[in-house]
This record gives sequence, structure tokens and C-alpha cells, in this order.
Amino acid sequence: MICESSSCTVKTNNSSVDLSVIVPIYKVEKYLSRCLNSLLIQDLEHVEFILVDDGSPDCCGEICEHYAKLDSRFRVFHKENGGLSSARNYGIDHSSGEYIMFVDSDDWVSSDFCRTAYSAALEHKSDLVMFDYQVVSSDNEIKPNYHDRKEGKCSWQEGIDLLLGQVGVYAWNKLYKRALFEGIRYPEGRLFEDSPTTWKLICKAENVYYIENTLYFYYMRSDSILHQTSIKALKDRFEMKKQFFDGVTELGYSSDKITYVLSPIALGYAVKVKRNSADSVSEQVYNILNSYNRVPENLSWKQKIIMFIYMKNTNLFDFLCDLTGRRLTA
Repeated sequence: MICESSSCTVKTNNSSVDLSVIVPIYKVEKYLSRCLNSLLIQDLEHVEFILVDDGSPDCCGEICEHYAKLDSRFRVFHKENGGLSSARNYGIDHSSGEYIMFVDSDDWVSSDFCRTAYSAALEHKSDLVMFDYQVVSSDNEIKPNYHDRKEGKCSWQEGIDLLLGQVGVYAWNKLYKRALFEGIRYPEGRLFEDSPTTWKLICKAENVYYIENTLYFYYMRSDSILHQTSIKALKDRFEMKKQFFDGVTELGYSSDKITYVLSPIALGYAVKVKRNSADSVSEQVYNILNSYNRVPENLSWKQKIIMFIYMKNTNLFDFLCDLTGRRLTA
């Protein structure tokens, strides 16, 4: 049963909402208050925070209701569990702002998260605004940022460069005009769902702007999606990235960055999953690996050794992967 919390009735004039911030929520009661506190202090008046409780079995639903009582900008929705894409899509469909942003419920944002991104969109008449983020480890170590681009407007090709570089394909360090989502939604039932979606929004936008400000703090949990190593996770990661790369290539985008991103993903898959000619993903992975005439420069030294062994003797490669217990079974 999907139901909207009665707390959502506080907001009576949907047309007054400039910005909707969508927060998908599932099994994060340990981190949720930190996230919602960072939204609570946002000083943008005409904003709504769409909290989508995706059937979370812990106390997340109650925590959401508590914040809705503190501030009428919080709107709480409870739905059956459908996964991150389902929660994001649900939030899009139940939001009313002219612009949309996303926040993952175990992360947090700067105090000027909403105002800075929204002001940039208005000032530069942008359909999509991208900004920097900071990675915070589980022991609260802040990873250093790197910058290879200055603030300013971007062509769609420059936008894709940023997706492959310092900004990343993530949904949460961007602001989108609502109209961009017409006909576009996140693929449900898949992991790494940002990859085949964000590039479409970039290419659809008439005006993309990048600001150097760090507005988002990504918390690197050991149990996050990025650390999942099941066969499904590996397949989804590869397929979602491949859809992204194939899509922008068809539009005429060409860059060595695609090879740089795809080569470690393909190699990681081959190390974990033995070749299966009946599996289309497996064949795509090995076709990519077989296309290299030399070891890609962007690999780590360990990956370079593994890739060198693969290129010299695939039987030895398989033997060593099996011997070290790296291979996964369905």
C-alpha cells in the first residue's frame, strides 16, 4: 500500500515552489538525521524536501515524520520498497518545483546547497547546473578534491567531459530543470542507475553551467552500492556504463576518457566472473579486453600486471583468478 503522509498537507500552494529536493530513504536510520539537519538549515524559502520512505524496515519513517513537524517544507511519502530508482522516480512524480535536486539519505549538504545552485540556474539561465562534491570516509577523513575545469557555461561535450571527470555521473551534485525529465526516468531494478540517465539530461539541456563550489558531501560507506561485488552488481555497473558510452558516442562524442573509465570496469568483471559465451555481458567484456593492443595507462600498477597476464595468456589469467579465490558464483 502506497500512502502519502498527512504531514504533506501543510503546503497548500504548489505553484509557489521553486525547487524540489528529493531524498530516497531506505535503512539509513543511523545517518538520516545528519542528512535532514543539513536540509533543515537551508535558507531558500520556496523549496520543498520530498522524503520518500521506500518501505524502510527501521525507524526512518518515524524520523521523517518528526522533521515534517519541525518544518512544513518537508513532505513525507511512504511507499513499498522498490529500490533507489523507484524512489527517485516517485519523488519526481510527486514534486512540484520548477527545478529538481537529489540528496542520498546517508550524505549531507552545505548550508548554501539550495540557494547557490538555484541562484546559478537563474543568473545564467541554465537548464542544468553541476557542482563539486567532497568524499568523506567512514573514519571522517575528507578526501582532497581535484579540479581540471574552471567555472562557466559548458557545451554538451564539455558536460560529458565533466561526467567522465571531476563531477561524475551522480544524480546528487546537480540541479535540473523539471522539463528535462519529460520522457526520462531512472531505470528501476538496476544498480548504478545514474550512468544511463544523467548523460541524457546533459544532452537535452540547452544551457549547462558548472560552478566550482563544493556543495555536497558524499559519505563513503563500506556497504554502499559502489562496494557491492555480486555478479548482478558487476553486470549492472558494466551495462549502465556501456549504455552511457554508446549513447554519447552515437551523438558524436569522442574521447580517450571513455576508454579510461571502461577498461578497469571490464578488467574487474573478468577477474570476478569467468567467461561465459552464452552470456551477452560476458562477451562484451571480453571483446573490450581483447581490443586492447597494449596495457591501458590509466590502470593501477596491480591492474596493469593483471591485464598484462591476460593479454599474454588467458589460460594463465583464468588459473590465477580461480587459484586466488577471486571468482564469484551465481
